[in-house]
Amino acid sequence: MKGLELLYIFDYGGPILVISFNNGYARIFRKFNDSNIINGMATVAGLLRRVKGTKFFAVNRYVGYLGKHFIGVGFVNDVRYRVFVIGFLKRLISKLDNIGISMIDLIVEKTIDHLKREVRVKSVEVIE
Repeated sequence: MKGLELLYIFDYGGPILVISFNNGYARIFRKFNDSNIINGMATVAGLLRRVKGTKFFAVNRYVGYLGKHFIGVGFVNDVRYRVFVIGFLKRLISKLDNIGISMIDLIVEKTIDHLKREVRVKSVEVIE
């Protein structure tokens, strides 16, 4: 995806997925060690404190959207793409919010469908 280097998907408790993009390919990481989970929980708490009362945010090269059940945060490699990435995050998180809190496999499946349809990635690899 042009402009987007990393995508983090959190629920309001901690990390769910990390997606890296490289030349039309996406890698989805769905398992985290204890340290990464704790850091993800701290990140969510910090985001909620920092962007209280808003749905969208842009801080330096990070952009994000806070949905009802999920939070999407993107790391953009070029700030000119921030608006595009925020729109993409809004559509993805809204789609995930529609299925609500559910099993990680369903969240991964819906995310892959969205990436293939909207971003047109060539290949998606899921890493356990």
